[in-house]
Amino acid sequence: MRRSAQWLLSVGCVLSTPALAAPETPCDDVALPAPVEALRARLAGAHSGVVWATVAQDAAQVAETLPPGGARACAHYLSGSAHFFLSAALAERRRYAADAVRHFAAAQAMAPEAMDGKQPRARLGAAWSRVGKVADWLTGARPVGVTLEGAERATGVVLRPREPAGWAAACGATPTCRGAVRIALPPASGQTISLRPGHWAVEIEGPCGARAADLDVPATGGALRLPPAAFCGVTLDVRDGEAAVTDFALWADGQPVAPDALTAAAGTLTVRAPGYRSAEITLPPAGGAVTVPLARCAVDLQVRTLPRDATVEGAGPAPWGPRDVSARRSDLGRVRTTVDVPRPEACPGATHEITLVLPRTVSVQARDPDGDPVVVARLKVQGKPVDALGFSQPPGAYGYQAEHPRWGMAVGRFTVEPCPPQGDCRPTPLTIDFRDPPGGGAPTGALVTMGVGGAVAVGGLIAGAAALTSQREIDAYENKREAGVALDDLVTERDDRAVAADALLLTGGVVLTAGLVWWWLGGGE
Repeated sequence: MRRSAQWLLSVGCVLSTPALAAPETPCDDVALPAPVEALRARLAGAHSGVVWATVAQDAAQVAETLPPGGARACAHYLSGSAHFFLSAALAERRRYAADAVRHFAAAQAMAPEAMDGKQPRARLGAAWSRVGKVADWLTGARPVGVTLEGAERATGVVLRPREPAGWAAACGATPTCRGAVRIALPPASGQTISLRPGHWAVEIEGPCGARAADLDVPATGGALRLPPAAFCGVTLDVRDGEAAVTDFALWADGQPVAPDALTAAAGTLTVRAPGYRSAEITLPPAGGAVTVPLARCAVDLQVRTLPRDATVEGAGPAPWGPRDVSARRSDLGRVRTTVDVPRPEACPGATHEITLVLPRTVSVQARDPDGDPVVVARLKVQGKPVDALGFSQPPGAYGYQAEHPRWGMAVGRFTVEPCPPQGDCRPTPLTIDFRDPPGGGAPTGALVTMGVGGAVAVGGLIAGAAALTSQREIDAYENKREAGVALDDLVTERDDRAVAADALLLTGGVVLTAGLVWWWLGGGE
């Protein structure tokens, strides 16, 4: 008896303990911002369609400004309730009911427990009932619970009739019932909402556009898998330092991939280009431009020298492109060059061969017409001045021009043979033989100078004779009619000829004197 009393007392205590009641609507037990609280008060005191319509519109606009959560769910619930009250009238019943369902579904996705209260469930069920049957869309009369899963990377989910024409036919007689019903939901996975069975279209909204898919809601409801949002497009900027590489190819799982219309759905890609090491990249879901730096293949630069025992610097493996290479031997000097190592087709085992020929010393020996040694004043090889006593020149055939103050100029050709592959590499002799120039040994330059001076002086004499002729015409001048020319013109002509004669005689004398001095200096050696 005592034990029975204790058991009954325990049961009574449990039954008398107050349970934590769930909120009756999404607007209960949640901190509401002032605009939402004001809308709640306006709806509670409204008794006319005009106020309901205003609250419905204002609550929908406020909901768009709030982040997903309890306050936004309340705003959607207030807008849905106002639309639900408007749907009680026969006029435009279907349109207002569809708008009520649209907001109730959004509130249910954000606050499922709060929408499980008696009032929200009753209003949502009645609103669905007032939408009624719509061809090619709603196939069942009672709403069922549907859990949406997936939709990775989505920023929003929109449900609408698969065939908008069916909805338009159902309510098209009402001017304000335009367009398809659109239920916008937050992108979180695991949302449970109440939908009528039927054929739905879904749009998975993402940062790079919407992805469309079909959704069939069965009469039993349940979990429905949504596709992920569309990946953003990716453009590749494949570079070799500052230069762009355009002849690259993309591969994934051993198969070529087109470089256009790339997204992260391609997975891991291998970037290949002739002359570069392959690089693996994973495209970002956010898309955009992706820079892919490629490293150049190493090419083994093999340098042969002549002679063979020269010391080489700059050979061996290194990235292809310009390479500074040099070779030297103590008795021959150094040769430097820049080698543009070509880009290979494949990296492994790439080689490039060149041969560097060291310059050979050229010793200069000059002789006068009698065979006696003389010193060259100036020496040019292929038009470029060189040391007249000796110089270095790469193997090859060359032309030379040598000048001597007395014996004039000597021209000719000589050949520099390559050094033997091994052993001694003696200087190549260049023998220059001067010949007797015309005019008894006077330098050609002096003779030319004296000739030019004499010719200029003769011109001066001719100009002087012309001036004298003009003077005689002046002395014999009587009048313009007899002479046929004005006296002033004769005077001007005489003066011009006299000035020209003086200038030519002076210039010719100076040039002739210079030539004589040159000849004298050359002849005195």
